[in-house]
Amino acid sequence: KRPEKTGSEKRVVDALISSHRDRQWQKNVAVCFLIFVAVAGMFGAATVTPKTLIIQTLPAVLGLAALLLSRKPAAASASQ
Repeated sequence: KRPEKTGSEKRVVDALISSHRDRQWQKNVAVCFLIFVAVAGMFGAATVTPKTLIIQTLPAVLGLAALLLSRKPAAASASQ
C-alpha cells in the first residue's frame, strides 16, 4: 500500500494537475522548472564540468527566453 500524501505534496500534485486547465498557470510552472534546470546547469558547470553549461543551461535559458517572449495566453488576450 502506498503511503498517504502529506498536505504540501498534495498541493503540489493538485497544482500540477490543474495546470492543464489554466494557461497562465501552465506558463508559471514552465518558467519555474526552466529556472530550476538553468540553475542546476550552472551549478553543474561550476562543480562538475563546464560542458554542462552548454548541454543543460543554454537550452533552459533559450526556452525561458522563448516562453517569456511568447504571446500572452488566449484568455488574457481576449479580455483585454
